[in-house]
This record gives sequence, C-alpha cells and structure tokens, in this order.
Amino acid sequence: MEQDTNFGFLKHEWDFLTESAIEAETNVKSAPVTSAFYSRLCLEKTINWLFENEQYLNEPYQTSLSARMAEQTFKEIIPPSIYREIQTIRKEGNNAAHGKKIPVQASMASLRFLFRFLS
Repeated sequence: MEQDTNFGFLKHEWDFLTESAIEAETNVKSAPVTSAFYSRLCLEKTINWLFENEQYLNEPYQTSLSARMAEQTFKEIIPPSIYREIQTIRKEGNNAAHGKKIPVQASMASLRFLFRFLS
C-alpha cells in the first residue's frame, strides 16, 4: 500500500505521521469522514511534534490543536495561505469527529492541504 501513496516521503524521517496520512489518502473518496478525521489527526501529530521539538515556539496555556495553531510564534512561521489551509483541515476534521457529513470534495481538499503542509 505504501508504494502507491503520495506520502511515502514521510516514511524515513517522519514515520510517526505515515499511518495517519496514508489512512486519510486511502479513504479520501470511499469514506470522506474517515479521511477528514485522519487528515486532522496527522496535522495534530505534526503540530504537537513541532511544539515539543522547536524551542522558538511558545507553548500556549492550553495544548489543544486550536490553541497551538493560534499561538503567535506558530503563526509567524506559517505562510498565510498554508495557515488558511491547515485551519480547513482542523475544521473539517472536527466536523468528522462530531458525526457531520463530509463531502468528498472537502476530504479531497483537506488531503491536498495536508500534503502541501507536510511537504
């Protein structure tokens, strides 16, 4: 399965992200709710890693994904266009986790945005 993925580049240095990224990709059309959930999970794992490993990021009072994404030191390192895209991933993933219907177009957008962010 991993050979047919756009996320194979994660395998060596970012192995802990590979499974959730591939789950998002595998389910993008057949199970868009699942895909949106896994895109958000992968985003959260990535941002958590950044906050744990990069001293220049100030840890916010809350450690939720939303709070970390709103932290000014994080926003300063993310281009505005990418920031808007990862906000979409977070929102669609939250909708998926709360049982809302996710159109295939939304899961595909989240997956595309995830790829750009991880690249």
